[in-house]
Amino acid sequence: MEDGSKLRRELGMLVVVVLKAQHLPDPHHFSKQDPLVELEYDSRKERTQVDTGGGQTPLWDEEFRFRIFDAEGKQQYLHVRVMREERKDEVELIGEAKILVDGSWREFDG
Repeated sequence: MEDGSKLRRELGMLVVVVLKAQHLPDPHHFSKQDPLVELEYDSRKERTQVDTGGGQTPLWDEEFRFRIFDAEGKQQYLHVRVMREERKDEVELIGEAKILVDGSWREFDG
């Protein structure tokens, strides 16, 4: 089964750097939480490494690249979710944002 990206025209590359977070809520009173970030664009998900003990001020400094394709008039979003790892392979949502990507690459198109 094809993923559909082979049928659409590629427009460029979206480069996302997940640097750090500040002032994250932390329900743990006796230990620091272990935060991570999940990015989702065009049905593709990527995750940062878990910042073990990162607490309220985690640091990741990780780069992710997503290929941008013609969406044929549909709006495209980058979903950003900040989560904490509770146990191995078990995460809890801290917060999330949805960023409109549509047309942002045109500003840099020469």
